[in-house]
Amino acid sequence: MFLPSHLHEVGEGEKAPRGLDVIVTDYFTLLSGGLASRFPGAKILLLDTGLSIVKKRIALLLFRVRGILQSDASPHLFLKALDRIQKGDLWLDHATAEELLSLSRDGHTSDIKGLTRREREVIPLVCRGHKNEEIALQLGISVSTVKALLSRVFRKFGVSTRSQLQAAVMGNDILDHL
Repeated sequence: MFLPSHLHEVGEGEKAPRGLDVIVTDYFTLLSGGLASRFPGAKILLLDTGLSIVKKRIALLLFRVRGILQSDASPHLFLKALDRIQKGDLWLDHATAEELLSLSRDGHTSDIKGLTRREREVIPLVCRGHKNEEIALQLGISVSTVKALLSRVFRKFGVSTRSQLQAAVMGNDILDHL
């Protein structure tokens, strides 16, 4: 792919340069790559390869995604989306915006509105089976902080175990196929 001189492509496993403005990724890499925690200042553009609206919601609400663009979008639209996201705007195509608005109008909003940023970072890691020590290491926080976050998340979801949290999250369409 041709990239303007101010853009840099990083393949899987490669080390990214410091000071990234925008990261372009797919959903699988978003879930498994820890991009939001590894590059806290970067904005994320998600390429939509036929994602369900649930996965789009997860990306926007849990992974700090600032834009969603069809993977077959024109180069002009791709560069426009990058520019808008880099400037701090949110980028959604009309179809995605309509889907998200219809979910909200229909009352299908999820339980994640009241979660803090850290709580949102912990949930997918717990649902993927990470232990407290692994979560602490990945997020750069202490194990006691992880435990405190989990206690608050459990209380907000009305559960008392990790498996109950996972069931509640999956049952409410908050996470899908982690």
